[in-house]
Amino acid sequence: MQRILAALLAVALCGCNGGSSGGASSSLGSPGSQPGSQPPGPAPTQPGPAQPGPATHPGSPSNAGHWQTALAALASAPTAEPVSFDPASAAAFNDLIATGWTELLPRVDTELSQALHGAIGQGQGGLSILSIGNIQLAALSPPAIASSASDRAELQVPRAPDSWGLTVDFVLSGSIPINVGGSTLQIPVQATVTAEVSDLSIRLPVEFDLSDPLWPEVSALGMPQITLQLSLSSGNALLQPLTGLLTQILDPVIRGALSVVTLLSPALLPTALQYLPDSADWGHGGAPITSMGMPNLESLAVETSHSIQTEHCPFGHVYPARMAQAVGGPVSGWEHHGDSALWTGAYLGAEAYRYDLLGGSQALAYATRIVEGIDIISQVVPAPYEGLLARAAIPVSSAHVAPMQGASTYFTGSWGGQTWGALGDTSRDSYAGVQFGLGQAWHRIPSLRSEVAAIIRRLLDHLVQHGWTVHQAPGQANNPTGDGVSVSFAQTPSAVLSLATIGAVSDAPRYGALRDQLGGVAPLLWFSTWASSREVHEVYFGFNLFQLTYSTLFELDTNPDRYREYLKALRIMRAVTGHHQNPWFDTVWAMAVPTEAPLVRPQIEQGLAHWSLRGRRSYPVSNSTDPSIAKTLYVTQTPNVGHSPGSTVHSGTRSWEVALHPVPIEKRPCAGFLWDQSPFKLDKYGHATEQQPGIDLVLPWWMARNHGIVP
Repeated sequence: MQRILAALLAVALCGCNGGSSGGASSSLGSPGSQPGSQPPGPAPTQPGPAQPGPATHPGSPSNAGHWQTALAALASAPTAEPVSFDPASAAAFNDLIATGWTELLPRVDTELSQALHGAIGQGQGGLSILSIGNIQLAALSPPAIASSASDRAELQVPRAPDSWGLTVDFVLSGSIPINVGGSTLQIPVQATVTAEVSDLSIRLPVEFDLSDPLWPEVSALGMPQITLQLSLSSGNALLQPLTGLLTQILDPVIRGALSVVTLLSPALLPTALQYLPDSADWGHGGAPITSMGMPNLESLAVETSHSIQTEHCPFGHVYPARMAQAVGGPVSGWEHHGDSALWTGAYLGAEAYRYDLLGGSQALAYATRIVEGIDIISQVVPAPYEGLLARAAIPVSSAHVAPMQGASTYFTGSWGGQTWGALGDTSRDSYAGVQFGLGQAWHRIPSLRSEVAAIIRRLLDHLVQHGWTVHQAPGQANNPTGDGVSVSFAQTPSAVLSLATIGAVSDAPRYGALRDQLGGVAPLLWFSTWASSREVHEVYFGFNLFQLTYSTLFELDTNPDRYREYLKALRIMRAVTGHHQNPWFDTVWAMAVPTEAPLVRPQIEQGLAHWSLRGRRSYPVSNSTDPSIAKTLYVTQTPNVGHSPGSTVHSGTRSWEVALHPVPIEKRPCAGFLWDQSPFKLDKYGHATEQQPGIDLVLPWWMARNHGIVP
């Protein structure tokens, strides 16, 4: 299959209480227990097939709206519906890209400048580039995707009928041959040549075979239709006759630099599209998950929440803990701060499910503390980017801020009358976790709605004001000019729609119209899902971001028509991951498609039971030496196609050993959240003093319990 999506998007965007569950009781996994250990009891057996039952409503009453929407959508779409390129949806997507394009231009300028300066020293014919200056890119018109038929799309850089322009001054130095009286003399020269690029555009037509809505294929990929006019001029009379030589020197330099933001190079783009890795169908045919005696997962989840609060949440944000000893021992510090916002939001969602189902002062107190933590990272970024989310924050008065201070993304801000050290360069991952947690907290914990709504308003107003662009925080070491850009949400319309959805739910008068406007992209969400699900070995974390984002859409958007579009995307993702033995993904599937819940309940219960065998310490894992795990060599070419300004395509072949089928859950390498790691990964270095929070248990468990997927 020709695999183009990642490159298409890169081009288009220049560049996610107690209770009982039955069974024997179980304590929190021993800090010293290692992956691969077996529980006492009978030998594992294969579970029998579950039979689908009628859709009932056994979970929390808070799910009534979701339930009615799901059944209404499934009544008209019980199986996979056709997918297509809808022109109106493409237009809505292009409007989203255009909204933040001017915010991205400073970064595009910076990346283009860096790419051009990388050519200093290049040359031929006795001349080489000495310096480069006066770079002026005229790229006011954004990229776009056009659709002329249901199975055809055209990438436009920029949006038709516009074009881009570029002016660059090159200082060339060296010598040139001059004929004097029949003799050739080498004359030293140093002069400025001005290159003017006009009518710069690229058009890439693509046709799809959409006969299988779960597995679209590229049926025809046209060659890039490129327009580029290059004009060279110099005030040095000696260089004026050498237009041909100057063009040979400067044309490839300019095209190579432009490929940074447009993937323009004719030689490079077809290679990128042809060799993008495609392992979406990897791992079929493995053994089903083995059945084991069920631990008391509810009790384990409650104990894990207590551990998160007491060992992993020192300032209202969740971190992996560094323990003083390899077995047991107190906490000596916290690490891996950069993903704190993501997992703090995910954990808030888990506590919201728990409180909504069971009530109780403990779940409320835990959720309240986390909401305050998110409030901190939503206010700590100083002017002029108030409301920009930070990745993590620790008071500078704490000795534990020291490991953060050496990071290039470190900055300081204030909250609650004290100074905090924080991390910027915030990613869509951070927002994905936070929007999920805030949405669930608002929906399921009425007493926190005022505080939660204020945070949602602060974050959403900032993103809308800045065209859905996430800037770097003022004061970051890697942001000396103060206007650096971290990432744009424009390339992930589902994330934008989920943010607008929590806004509309918490404040309909303020954000309802915005959500409905952005809802126009829903019929094209299948395309971005198909794009991001083609590779399972290197970018698996994106599959978890999908689950967080679409959980918000499924649970909080009560429009059945949009729900049907969300189902198209989810069914594509499910076709890729349904056999991965991932109880978190299984839970989201059962929530979104309630009629599937009886079928996947055993997978969820057994998956989490096997998780309980692991412990939460990060021991080294080396499955590559385990003869019971079938392995093979995975080979990929052109493995790195970036999704942001400045990304480039690196040709070449790489290979490494992976599992042929999903690795048993209890043997998988350690991770902060097991379910965002490829189930085919074999090995990972670790250290016994690092303890993971356990959100990979509490999140799927409390969602499944809240929705009545497990009793």
